[in-house]
Amino acid sequence: MMNEQAFFLELLQKMVSIPSVSGDEENLALFLVDFLRQELQMEVELVQVKAKQYNLIARKKGGRTGGKKLLLGGHIDTVDAGGNWSHDPFALSVEGTRAYGRGTCDMKGGLAAQITVLKRLQEDNIEFCGEIELLCVCDEEQLSLGANHYVKQAASQRKADFAIFAEPHFDNLIVGAAGKTLLEIEIEGKTGHAAEPANGINAVDCMATWITEVNQKYSSLYKKGVCGSHCFLRAYSQYSGYSLNIPDKSYALLNKHLDVQEQEDVFLADLEDLYKVKVGVGHIRIRQALPHYPSYRLDLNNEDYQTLYHLIRDTHGLDVEERIGKGVTDGNVIYPGLGIPIVMFGPKGVNLHQPDEYLELDSVWIYMDILHDFIKKFFAV
Repeated sequence: MMNEQAFFLELLQKMVSIPSVSGDEENLALFLVDFLRQELQMEVELVQVKAKQYNLIARKKGGRTGGKKLLLGGHIDTVDAGGNWSHDPFALSVEGTRAYGRGTCDMKGGLAAQITVLKRLQEDNIEFCGEIELLCVCDEEQLSLGANHYVKQAASQRKADFAIFAEPHFDNLIVGAAGKTLLEIEIEGKTGHAAEPANGINAVDCMATWITEVNQKYSSLYKKGVCGSHCFLRAYSQYSGYSLNIPDKSYALLNKHLDVQEQEDVFLADLEDLYKVKVGVGHIRIRQALPHYPSYRLDLNNEDYQTLYHLIRDTHGLDVEERIGKGVTDGNVIYPGLGIPIVMFGPKGVNLHQPDEYLELDSVWIYMDILHDFIKKFFAV
């Protein structure tokens, strides 16, 4: 009989030892392809997204045709390890109930836990009707290129009925998330001699007035809790230094978080209306750039979600909260893009994106039992 905990720790040790910072996930992807084929006899598809960036899609099909489809997974990339660690970030260090290393909680530990559960199901020789798909994507920590690529690839294929991504949310279930949009702003005025500014339309002045109006309105709304935050990241003209001309072009970069109740098209229309009313001269152009994450909210009456929720609370006795995430994940791409109900639920971790990141191993053992029980109920076996 398989020693689950030993299997998990050995797999996590190998995964942590392979650096996979965003933009260079190739080696970890190749390792997982071989591991899943050899250890779990899964069908594995390796998909190149960009140079040194890959998704992998592993499939386990039941012995009977038809049935439901379950999507598991998460991202294989991490942020850079940085310095000031008291442990080697690329050598798994277990101290008591803590497992230290870069990516242990965000989110190699969650993926290793899901893979271990799939191995347990294989060892149990459980027959089921349907399909399990394990999706490991690249670039979540940057632009979610991997998730966006998967959405395009899966658009013409059979979609999963439900999804669980193993982000490190153990004490709470993330059942939706705020969105985020990055906007490139261009204002066009009218040039002229700088000594006679009244003869032109200064695009910098127009931009300054408009930014002030946007800040006043949306900072007030944010403080009242009726919208997400915003932040202007850059503002500049076409001139990098001294000029005798009135600048007729100015540019800005605006980052906007969108609460689940906000409609992005309404926000964009309001930005243009503010310009027309408060500035009134020149022209504004607004273009959506990457990253782009629509907000989403899961229907809490979803049958599969209810099964998971009651397993966690009633069967395993965990007092979890249902929450809307303030940060964005690949869920902001997959749910809006494919319509797959998705929950962020994984083992508990501490210090993600910081030195001495670690995973709480006690939460891993509970998580694997919950996921194992859920899969059996999902496929009614």
